Amino acid sequence: MRPVYRFDLLDGYRGIAALAVLLMHMLRAAGLEGAVQGAYLAVDLFFLMSGFVIARAYEQKLLGGMTVRQFMRIRLERLYPLIVLGALLGGAVGALNHDLLTTLTLTARAMFLVPTALHGQALPDWLITFNFAGWSLLWELVVNLCYALLIRVMTGRILALLIAISACMMAWQFQAYGWMNFGSTGGNGFAGLVRAEFGFFLGVALFRIRESGRLLRLRVPTGPAVAALAAVLALSWPFPGLRWVDLVAVWVLFPLLVISGINADVPARWASVCRWLGAMSYPVYILQSAPSEFLRLLGHGYITGPPMAVAIAASMAMLTLLIAYAALKLVDEPIQHRLRTRREVAASAFAYAVPLSASN
Repeated sequence: MRPVYRFDLLDGYRGIAALAVLLMHMLRAAGLEGAVQGAYLAVDLFFLMSGFVIARAYEQKLLGGMTVRQFMRIRLERLYPLIVLGALLGGAVGALNHDLLTTLTLTARAMFLVPTALHGQALPDWLITFNFAGWSLLWELVVNLCYALLIRVMTGRILALLIAISACMMAWQFQAYGWMNFGSTGGNGFAGLVRAEFGFFLGVALFRIRESGRLLRLRVPTGPAVAALAAVLALSWPFPGLRWVDLVAVWVLFPLLVISGINADVPARWASVCRWLGAMSYPVYILQSAPSEFLRLLGHGYITGPPMAVAIAASMAMLTLLIAYAALKLVDEPIQHRLRTRREVAASAFAYAVPLSASN
């Protein structure tokens, strides 16, 4: 059995990245468009870490007999409780600006991660309108399915080919859009699959390289590693010619940070902080849409300048953190505990029944 080992620094990365996305959206909703501009790159970091963590947790199980259906059921059970909650919150806010039929339709679409075909001035051009963060979860689940389907034929060469093809497609999309902030809107939604494919399969490759004992022995102290990540996510690039930094971050810096996080031995005083950030990262990320849209709809009439915009955005960010924490403790953790217990009981019953049936 694989020994239990926590990658505490990766948890910290996830939490910092989710907070950066939250601040970016809240400041934009308050009218400060250029603030925390690089936070859209957090999604690429999420995909990369997801590939490593999922491969570590499920690759041997998938090769050992776990079916694609069982794997996808586990993934859906892990993600969907808060996807549904995010859609309901988004629908409650959306009802302030839409008729009942539109609200119900878009809430249902957000629940099932169905891209929205309706766009207009009163309807923001998000791929998943009532829960804009859902676009990355949609493509996450798609690449999860592809991974499970291909796992038995995914040799090292095929994996490298997938990464290379997705990197070329990413460069092409980058050239078309001028930056890496594509995939979240109706106009470029399907391009988000390229970001998910590249990051996820690169994460799988890092897992396999680590298992082979050939992973780079890079170790960056916790403080500088976190500072480097925060700097990339917070920076605004005022000159179009510097947009290439996006590709450098996704192709070079983030893999190096993840390698450092894999190798890291986080000091005890920071480990608990990193774990808390990791636990909060998913609810913060998936539940921020409704508070952000509420601020966008109602806040502009009260905001008279940048200082007030910052104060209101910070207040809404704090409210979102409270909502996320309540959802974590009252919704997600109880549901996940119940689901884990049910799976353990089912596995125990199966293990007990197999010898009996074999002896008959």
